[in-house]
Amino acid sequence: MERIPDQMGYLIMTMDGAVISSGGDLENNEKIADIISKTISTSKSLYVPDEQFQNMSSMSI
Repeated sequence: MERIPDQMGYLIMTMDGAVISSGGDLENNEKIADIISKTISTSKSLYVPDEQFQNMSSMSI
């Protein structure tokens, strides 16, 4: 993962927001992990009528 051009870093997290692995500028950055976890939780609670959604397994920002 560290070989992706122009990448700042990476976070691999569990579904409950715990950091499994990290690197680059995001290494051990619990604050960003918390923000991302809250963003995902908020987006899962949004209701959009007549739309079908699949469960999220990964997300790239």
